[in-house]
Amino acid sequence: NTRGDVTEKRFLEAAKKRTKHTPRWFRTVKRASPAFDAKGLDIQASIKRSDDRKPMTVPLQIKSSVSGRRAYYQEHPEAKEAQVPVIVITDTMTADIIRERLYQSLEPFLNVPRQHFKSYLERLGRERLSKRGQAIRKYIAKTRKTRI
Repeated sequence: NTRGDVTEKRFLEAAKKRTKHTPRWFRTVKRASPAFDAKGLDIQASIKRSDDRKPMTVPLQIKSSVSGRRAYYQEHPEAKEAQVPVIVITDTMTADIIRERLYQSLEPFLNVPRQHFKSYLERLGRERLSKRGQAIRKYIAKTRKTRI
């Protein structure tokens, strides 16, 4: 949907900008693939914990309202069980506040086992898309190409 697309774009623009407040452990964010997006995963963040050689991937979902977050967890109980952060970004939030929300959402994962999301992401990757999901993936891929 258009509102969701605008919210995701605002999030990515804010999140990719480094400032003096960017934590040393934060690496980057990127859009999830259209196939993962169609399964309910918008963003993949990367954090570097002091005891790991490789960064850890943290899946994120971006929503424009608290009711959207509730609906997401109802539709994707496996994401709630895996503790996938859903970050609510409203129209009035500044880029600084968006970055602050991002860092607050990621910080707890500095203290979990590195493989915390591994089974969730593997299961999501193996999951077959329904016909509706296939149509959504096709739409996402098409709209991303036209926006560039």
